[in-house]
Amino acid sequence: MAVAMSRLRLEFRSSWSRRNRRPPPASSGLEEADTMSRPAVAALLSFLIPGLGQIYNREVLRGLFWLIITPALWIGSAGLFGWIVHLISAATAYHRAELQDGLPRPSRLDWRSL
Repeated sequence: MAVAMSRLRLEFRSSWSRRNRRPPPASSGLEEADTMSRPAVAALLSFLIPGLGQIYNREVLRGLFWLIITPALWIGSAGLFGWIVHLISAATAYHRAELQDGLPRPSRLDWRSL
């Protein structure tokens, strides 16, 4: 009886694992080395238009914040703080994309995680 029960458990486990196994990821046909990384794309987009990298990272409210704040500081400070905020926008887009890709999170509070 015990042998039959253990055999039944084994069959159940193997059939369950076959049914619930995830399929392998589909290859896109392009090599990984030839494409830009997701953080680099986010930083480039946010450098071109502040907030676009955040929207690319699916953080729409954060992207709208940068879209509003950066031009306001460009105009309000006659360009003095505009450059600084523009570069911070690109740096945060890069950092947030790294976090979404599962790269290690910083152990302390970092200005780029804002």
